[in-house]
Amino acid sequence: MPALYWLPLPGLADVPDPAHLHAAFSAWFDGERDSEDHRATVKPYRLSPGSVRDGQWGLELSILTAEAYVALSERLAAGEGVRIGRHATRVGPPEVLRGATWDELAAWPGETGWQVEFLTPFLSRTGNRSSPYPTPAVVLRAPTEAWAAYSGLPGLRLSTDDQRHLWVSDMNLHTTTVHVNGHRYRGGLGRLTFRCDSDAVAHIASSLFRLAVYTGMGSFRVKGFGVVGVTLQR
Repeated sequence: MPALYWLPLPGLADVPDPAHLHAAFSAWFDGERDSEDHRATVKPYRLSPGSVRDGQWGLELSILTAEAYVALSERLAAGEGVRIGRHATRVGPPEVLRGATWDELAAWPGETGWQVEFLTPFLSRTGNRSSPYPTPAVVLRAPTEAWAAYSGLPGLRLSTDDQRHLWVSDMNLHTTTVHVNGHRYRGGLGRLTFRCDSDAVAHIASSLFRLAVYTGMGSFRVKGFGVVGVTLQR
């Protein structure tokens, strides 16, 4: 079920504020701001920041459930537009960028390494602490939670002992300042290569790393943070 779409926004002529994109599109899936879905920490969708494809502004949207797909389809079929800040725009026909079934994600292709490219800033928050550094436990948290919530398959979780088999073998990272909800954080951008020396752990990690393409990693994922690309390595 996980799928990644490109949604054209032909009424936009300049980069949209990520907060405005979040406000517009979260309503498609979450309902009212005081609803249980809006307050949920695990979401069946992820938004990217605005970007340009073939000379036109738009955004990438990933969805994880049939219900989210129905919500998207109904909004598009109704020709419903959105307001991005002060600008109203229709949403053009979506383009499917990639997709997978949960069973396909559960199968192990046999790789024991994963290069993760952080396409938008990564940051994680725990209580009053925030960090731009993507440790194995932190980067796999979002896909682990999404797998448990939406896959309908047995849960995939790496124990503390399992995580000792994962390590960072290469990195090219830098930090940048990001502002979210009136607060300033440091976010990480660049590439990390994770490797694993246990086939049993690699099998679980593989499913989670590949799911992360759809869930993102870290905090503020529905606001466009933590968008990643993942390349499998033997």
